[in-house]
Amino acid sequence: MGIRAVKMYAWEWKFRDLVAKIRRKEIAFIRYRGFIVSSIYALFFTSSAFAGFISITALLITGIPLRPFQVFTLLSALSNIRLAVTLHIAEPLRLLADAKTACARMQRLFETKSIDLSQQEKQSLLKVYFRGRKYKSRSVRIESFRSGKPALISARKLEATSQHIPSQIVLERVSCFWSQRLECPTLKNVSLMATNGQLVGITGPVGSGKTSLLMTILEELPVSSGQISCIGKIAYVPQAPWVFSGTLQDNILFGRDFDQLKYHQIIEACDLAVDIARFPKGDLTEIGQRGVILSGGQRARVSLARAIYSDADIYLLDDPLSAVDSKVGKHLFDKCIKEVLAGRIRILVTHQLHVLQETDYIIMLENGSVVYEGAYSGMERVRSKQAQSNDTKKARVQQHYAKEESEQETAIKSFAAEEQNERIDLEEEDEDRMVGTVKWGVYWKYLRAALPVVLIVSLAVFFGMVQGKWMRTVS
Repeated sequence: MGIRAVKMYAWEWKFRDLVAKIRRKEIAFIRYRGFIVSSIYALFFTSSAFAGFISITALLITGIPLRPFQVFTLLSALSNIRLAVTLHIAEPLRLLADAKTACARMQRLFETKSIDLSQQEKQSLLKVYFRGRKYKSRSVRIESFRSGKPALISARKLEATSQHIPSQIVLERVSCFWSQRLECPTLKNVSLMATNGQLVGITGPVGSGKTSLLMTILEELPVSSGQISCIGKIAYVPQAPWVFSGTLQDNILFGRDFDQLKYHQIIEACDLAVDIARFPKGDLTEIGQRGVILSGGQRARVSLARAIYSDADIYLLDDPLSAVDSKVGKHLFDKCIKEVLAGRIRILVTHQLHVLQETDYIIMLENGSVVYEGAYSGMERVRSKQAQSNDTKKARVQQHYAKEESEQETAIKSFAAEEQNERIDLEEEDEDRMVGTVKWGVYWKYLRAALPVVLIVSLAVFFGMVQGKWMRTVS
C-alpha cells in the first residue's frame, strides 16, 4: 500500500516525526563524513605549499645555500609525499568503513539462532501436512507463537509414483500471527478447500487478510492453530511483481528449458506479443535493473507469464489484474486464467466484481475472518448488509460533527473572501533574471560564510607577503 495507507489512516504526523528522527541521524553521519573528506582535500591542496615554505625557511635560517635545482627537487618530493599522505590514505579509510559495515551485517547473520530440526516425539496441538510428489519425508519443529509451546509441522512429501495424486488445498480452522506482539490474529479460524480445476476468488476490504491467506499456504506466515494440507506444486504471483536484471525471455523462463510452442502460447495469453514487438531486440531486450524499461502492467504480465511457464499444479494469484487496464485485464482473465490454466487450482485475489461472477467459489474476508463463502449471489446479500451498516455508522458520525462543520464552513468562507481581495496573479508577472557576470559581493559572502573578516584579511596579507619573499628567494 505504501503512502496510500499512510494517507488513508492519517498517519502523516507520526511518520513525519519518525522519518525526521532517522533523517537527523543520517545528516549527522553525513556531516561527520563530509568533515573528514573536506579535511583530507584541504590537506591535499595546502600541505605542499606549507611544507615547502617551512622547509625553505628552515634551510635559509641554517645558512644552507639554495640553488634552483635543490628547490625544485624539494618541491617535487613534497608533491609525491602529499599524494601518499592524503589520497593514498583516504581511500583505504573509505574501504575500511565499508568493510566494517559488511562485517556488521555478517555478524548479525552469524548470531541468528539456528532452527531446531530435532523432531518432537510428543504430539502437539498443531499439525500441518504438506504432501506432494518428487520429495522425501522430513519433519521440522517450530515454536507456537501464542501458547509458547512447541508445535510440530510434519511434512509428508511422497516420491513420484505411477498413480496420479490430484492437487488440492485444505485449510481447517487456521489461525495465524505475523508477530508475537500482536493481540489480534492476522487470520482467525479460516477454512478453505480447493480441489483440482477450481477457480476460487478471494475478496474483501483493504487489510482484511487476503495476502496473508496466500502467505499461509506458502508457509511464510507462522501458523498458531489449525490444519493445512497442500498437494501439488505451487506457483505464486505477487501483487508487487518481481523481475531481475536480464532479458525479457530470461525473466519468463527463469532457468527452465526453452519450449517454443509453450513459450509463444504463454506470450499470447499474457498479452505480451505487442509489447515485445515494440522492443528493439524483441524478447531478448535487456529490461535493466528492476525492469526499468517496463511499465507496471508489463512487469505484472511478465510475472504472470513466469508463473504459468513453471507448469505448476496450484496458482496463487495476488490481484494481478489491478496493474492493467480493463481491456488487458479481460484478456488475461479469459485467455490466461480461464483457458491456459484450466484444470489447475487457481486462487485469485481480486476486487473486481465481474471477475468474481465467473469464479467457482468465493471467500470474503474481513478483519482476518471469513464473513462469507459460497456463490456470487449470496455474496451480494452480504455486501448489501455491510453497506447498510456502514451507512448507519457514517450517519452517526456526520450528525455528531454537523455543527462543527457548519462553523468551520463559515470561517473558511470569510477567510476565502479576505484572501480573494489580496490575491495576486502570479502568471502575469515577469520573471526576474540576473544578467551579466557574478558580482564581487557574491564572492565576499562566500568567504564570510567560512571565515571571519579579520582572518580573511590576515590570510590575504600573509600570502601576499610570502609570495613576494618566495619569488625573491628562488630567483
